[in-house]
Amino acid sequence: MAGEAGLCGACDWADAVRSARGSVFLRCRRSDLDARYAKYPSLPRLECAGFELAKDEG
Repeated sequence: MAGEAGLCGACDWADAVRSARGSVFLRCRRSDLDARYAKYPSLPRLECAGFELAKDEG
């Protein structure tokens, strides 16, 4: 999913959320703290001021 999601796929702030039907969505936890970030951003995300590389991606 990382390549399809752009930056969100490698971001430390993104959580994968699986729906009851099995679809997977990426939720931005930054949206909990800052209204400038969408809870479920449109993908692929190619730029984001809040991007932080996930520790397991580096």
